[in-house]
Amino acid sequence: MKKTFFIALGLLLVLGTIIYLVEKEKGDNETANNGNLEREIVEVGTTKALLETYSFEEAVSEAELIAEIEIDEYLEEIKEPSPKTLFDAKIINSYTNDPSLKDIKVLQQGTKEYSFNGNPIFEKDEKYILFLKKAVGDRFDGTDTYWILGEETNIYSIIDNNIIKKWALRDDVLTNIEIKDYRNINSNDNSNKDSQLLDKDLFEDIMKKVIEERK
Repeated sequence: MKKTFFIALGLLLVLGTIIYLVEKEKGDNETANNGNLEREIVEVGTTKALLETYSFEEAVSEAELIAEIEIDEYLEEIKEPSPKTLFDAKIINSYTNDPSLKDIKVLQQGTKEYSFNGNPIFEKDEKYILFLKKAVGDRFDGTDTYWILGEETNIYSIIDNNIIKKWALRDDVLTNIEIKDYRNINSNDNSNKDSQLLDKDLFEDIMKKVIEERK
């Protein structure tokens, strides 16, 4: 009788140990999965989007303002209807608008948490040539706030006094002013994009010619 009791007790202990180990492993896996989920939440996300694209000549025609600007200050992030970042910017050179316009606000797609098509967010003191449209709606009425026409396809980084970089969408009209030997040039790297490095002075000449033809 005692022998049967001790055998039964031993079997219960073994069974209990097995159940404990199974539950522990299950719990460990759940913790690991939760940990991965938490890491995914805090990682920077990427918002993918199909853009309405424009040829260079179409962009010149459609833009309400084409200007060389310098990012002055980060203002805020706007979540709805899509993630955007709002900046103060000063105009260095306006190609299409009233020369008395000196300061504007610029909306860039994406935020620090959600990059737009993998694009970096503008930073203070960076300079760009942008093709812009006036922002509308109650929030922006009566303000000099602009959004970027075609977004990354009409952003040109100022690399130095005579080199600019078109972030995306190569344009045949600009092929003849490309800078071919750019191996040692710091080009603000969007290198996975179909970008172009261009001669800034020649770019401005082409743009002014198209602007005159469109008047």
